[in-house]
Amino acid sequence: MPGPVWLVLALAAAAADVPAPLSVRVVPALDPKGGVWNVQLLEETAGGPKPVDERAVDVEGRWETRAARRGGRYRVRVATAEGAGWYADEKFFEWDGGVEPREVRLSSSALRGTVFLGKKRLSSRVTFTDRGGLVSIPFATKTDGTFEGVLPRDGWWSVTVAADRPHFKRNFDVKVDPVFREGTPPDVEIRVVSRAIEGEIVDLKNVPVPVASLSVSGFQEPMKVEDGAFRWERVVDGGMSMQAMAGRDWSPQKRVKVEGAWVDPGFVVLEVRPTYVLKGRAVLQSGQPAPGTRILLSSPFIERRVTPADGRFQMTIRGGGETACLLVVDPSKAVRLVAVPASETEQDVPVAEAPGALSLEFVPRGDRRFGALAANGCRLSMGWFREISGAFTSTATRMNATFRASPGVYALCGLEYVELDDDAEIPPEVCVTGVLPPGGNLQLRLNP
Repeated sequence: MPGPVWLVLALAAAAADVPAPLSVRVVPALDPKGGVWNVQLLEETAGGPKPVDERAVDVEGRWETRAARRGGRYRVRVATAEGAGWYADEKFFEWDGGVEPREVRLSSSALRGTVFLGKKRLSSRVTFTDRGGLVSIPFATKTDGTFEGVLPRDGWWSVTVAADRPHFKRNFDVKVDPVFREGTPPDVEIRVVSRAIEGEIVDLKNVPVPVASLSVSGFQEPMKVEDGAFRWERVVDGGMSMQAMAGRDWSPQKRVKVEGAWVDPGFVVLEVRPTYVLKGRAVLQSGQPAPGTRILLSSPFIERRVTPADGRFQMTIRGGGETACLLVVDPSKAVRLVAVPASETEQDVPVAEAPGALSLEFVPRGDRRFGALAANGCRLSMGWFREISGAFTSTATRMNATFRASPGVYALCGLEYVELDDDAEIPPEVCVTGVLPPGGNLQLRLNP
């Protein structure tokens, strides 16, 4: 046979050995946000999956590559335009060089979620991950801990919650229910709980404290903590409180609730704050000194002062915030609950003006519910009113307090032990509120 014929046959045979490109068709052609899908081809190697090609699909959702070889083992991965892994083959397939495209049909499942650290909502990053980590959808919560969006499917997911304030990272197994109720997304709650008390000790700049000590209620020996992170495993059912110290500085107290050996919240941040001396002068409405005034510091470090003739006093504030809360009881037994700025500069603290009669009645409802009075950004456990002679009575079923107080807005609140943190916010639904007018009367009752 002539040479040119042999050459034509040889070229035809070589062309027959060249496989068609590996084709993929993604349906729908656009991701849930209207972006273009990105397809990645992974080849099985001794060192694990190896990317061999990656590009966006065309307007019809089609994608092809000539990087695949006949007999090779591959997996197809599909990601959104923003890079979130949306789909991946569950296992490697052996490509036979065929021309039929591999069709990948994608779906989506809407959801709404909220992340809680104890009873507080946590601003964080939330990542839903499927088997092998090739499918991974990230969300960023709002400041109130909520997030919403879509996932490739419902069912069980491995979820990672991470935050910078506090420095926190935890994995959860979360089930996303199907969308019912005329397309309304289901709500997912992610709550941080633990079998131990975990947390960190930081300074005011959110930097972990290099060396600190951790004191836990019910245990005499403090725990040495290095580089901020701690884990306390000796938990006891009920309520436990803890506090950190670094040098001469302290953190506010934090409390956790332990039930069935589960701790809530499952992560605690203890912020060590500088110790300072609060200097003040109790004064009358006229500006004259108010001698004989009793000043009580509302904090775990109980301090009491009785002002001398010039009305001046000093108190050491440990673990305080931007303000310090004082209970000011003048010689006439009138009371004022006031927040004063955190400062070592002497400041005037007026006693109650135009006091009225304030009556409080609280029913404990078990041994874990406490009564607290809130006013002027401060709160005070009802037990403190023992400091006012004749103002407080208590039985196993009822607490009462009646005294003269400065006019203003007051709230009587029923708090669980774990809600008594020094600087925690009080949920408004657990309080009854009223206004005490100058020289008037206010009665607040909080029953079960």
